[in-house]
Amino acid sequence: MVALKTKHLAIAVPAIFALLIGLAMALKAWDVPGRRFSDLAGRFGAGATAEASDHDASDRMVRGMTTFQDLADWGVDADAVKRLVGGTLGAPELTVREWCAGQGIGFGTVKGLLQALVDAAGS
Repeated sequence: MVALKTKHLAIAVPAIFALLIGLAMALKAWDVPGRRFSDLAGRFGAGATAEASDHDASDRMVRGMTTFQDLADWGVDADAVKRLVGGTLGAPELTVREWCAGQGIGFGTVKGLLQALVDAAGS
C-alpha cells in the first residue's frame, strides 16, 4: 500500500509543477529578464513593495526605481558609471534596472557596485 502512494506522488508532483510552470508561461510571468520574483508578485497584486509604488531618492539607496538622473543628482561621476556599465549610459529618466534588462545584465550584478559609487560620492 505504501509503494502505491509513493508511486502516485512520483507522478502527481512533477505534473503539478509542469501545470504551474505552464500557467506562469501563459500569463507571461515566466520569462521576465532582470526581475526578481518579488517584483513579479507585485505585478499580480500580491506582495507589492513600497519600491514599486513610491520612489524616494532622498535616502541615496540604489534600488530598482533608481534612474540615471538620480545617480547624477547624488554626485556620482558619469565616467565612473560608464566604466562600470560598459561605456554607455541610459537616458536620464531610464531606471538602471530597465537599462540592465535591455542590456541582458542582471540588476543585482551592478546594484552593489553602483551603491559603492553613491557612498563614495557622498563622503
